[in-house]
Amino acid sequence: MTPLETAIDPLSFENWIQIAALLIIVSGGVTWKWLSTVGAKQKETGETVDEIKKTLTASNGGSHIKDQLDRIEKVQARQAELMAADSQKLADHLAWSEGYVKETREQLDSLPCQVRVGIHYRDENKQN
Repeated sequence: MTPLETAIDPLSFENWIQIAALLIIVSGGVTWKWLSTVGAKQKETGETVDEIKKTLTASNGGSHIKDQLDRIEKVQARQAELMAADSQKLADHLAWSEGYVKETREQLDSLPCQVRVGIHYRDENKQN
């Protein structure tokens, strides 16, 4: 049996082995606490991602993002149809207008009077 005076006091930290053991215990505790916190945050993040994914991919009749995107796509398709119809109407009107202008110019040129509307009238006034 070792006398009490010669025994090593565990709290004296006189030996490097005691200091190393204390550091291992403290760093292990800190690491364990950090890992448990990371695990909890990872679980929470996974649940949040699942909720967001559900709103992006599932339809519930109105409030999910997928429903809103579907409505926007329908409106855009309808607008594209209306724009195509308007574009065709404009092209038809421009074609008609060109013919109308040509026809009107021919009728003006065939008039027997000397005073004409437009460039001819201005040219004649400059000569006077």
